[in-house]
Amino acid sequence: MRPRLALPAVAACLALAAGTSSALADPPKRVAPPRPSPLDRVGANFVDALTGPRLLLHGSAIVTTYALSASGQDWHVRVNTARHAEVPAWGEASYWGGYALPIGLGPALWATGMATADRELAAAGAAATQAAWMAMAVTATLKWATGRPFPNHGMHPEDPARLDHPEYAREFNFLPADLSKGWAWPSGHASTSFAMAAALTAASPSRAWIPWVAYPVAAGISLGMINGQHHWTSDVVAGALIGQAIGWSVGRGFRGSGDETNREHAAPARVIVVPTGGSATGMSLLGWF
Repeated sequence: MRPRLALPAVAACLALAAGTSSALADPPKRVAPPRPSPLDRVGANFVDALTGPRLLLHGSAIVTTYALSASGQDWHVRVNTARHAEVPAWGEASYWGGYALPIGLGPALWATGMATADRELAAAGAAATQAAWMAMAVTATLKWATGRPFPNHGMHPEDPARLDHPEYAREFNFLPADLSKGWAWPSGHASTSFAMAAALTAASPSRAWIPWVAYPVAAGISLGMINGQHHWTSDVVAGALIGQAIGWSVGRGFRGSGDETNREHAAPARVIVVPTGGSATGMSLLGWF
């Protein structure tokens, strides 16, 4: 390059370098990822929970309900359990625990994660909270739409006649005008407990112990609803399948929100062109990525 042509190029490079000298002095700071919230992606997670491969689980809930109720297995399980295997304490603990779990566990995990700056724990708690409330909403809608009576059919839990009506297991009142007809199908205790178990498992893959604790707890609550004569078997099976579909979708939506890499949240890359010193003629590239 001739000297008279090199001088303008060098001057331009010096001007560019001077204009970005502050960038060289202070490397760009990393931007913290947003904190997980139970309201994150709620619309997208809801759509995902009710579409695609999850339809197999929802369809299975309908098919198993029909098979168990129409075949009489719902009735046989109820009668045999009431006469030979009922554990009242288990049924009561499951009944009240199934109400307390979705109210307290998810928010507690989310708050703990936020307080301790454990983003993965916060994301898992947020996912469990969202999954539980989403499962409640879907379950309440299905309960109203199907109008299935509870096993005792309004009778006293100790009335011997409650076990004399096998037709109760096949009774549905679709879209009932009288909302007192029944709210049994699917089991809300099963759907929320399995939704939370699935959400915690999917949202926090690094904690391999979670499914070994969460799913047994969910199963214990769900089976307790059968043992305590609170639900038909098909109510519980359907609730577990629906809850799994919802919880896994929500948990997968939150996966990674607690451990984003710096690259995803870094400031934009900066490149600076400067001339080389000495007698050599050339340019250098400096910057952060």
